[in-house]
Amino acid sequence: MKKILIPALALTLYMTLTSSSCKHDDDNLNVTPSTNNTQVAGGQWRISYYYDKTKEETSDYSGNTFEFNSNNTISVNRNGQTISGTWNQVSDDGKQKMVLTFNTTDEKVLELADDWVIDTKTDSEIKLSGDSKNGTETLHFVK
Repeated sequence: MKKILIPALALTLYMTLTSSSCKHDDDNLNVTPSTNNTQVAGGQWRISYYYDKTKEETSDYSGNTFEFNSNNTISVNRNGQTISGTWNQVSDDGKQKMVLTFNTTDEKVLELADDWVIDTKTDSEIKLSGDSKNGTETLHFVK
């Protein structure tokens, strides 16, 4: 009986630990990079609208500019500081997404780091939405 109980107990413990250690739905994205990044690269963008789960937060980004570079880096000018990061357009489970990452401790900029679903992308406007179970997220950039 002990020969059966110990392996079964070990397997149960392993399954419990590995299933509860998941961090985020999108940690292991099955993505394909897009080559259609030219519409975004070049020029300065600003946030025209940002809604984060329960409230509108556009004013938190007033005066900030975002420059999407053709080498998939991004520069954010915020409060006189330049914050660097990366951006990329990918296809994930049939959805076009823009993935934003930033090298900063600025919490407001880090709020924007995500894999956003692309709703609209033109030479002068980008409309993104959150693909989240935690509430509605909407992010709009204009040139």
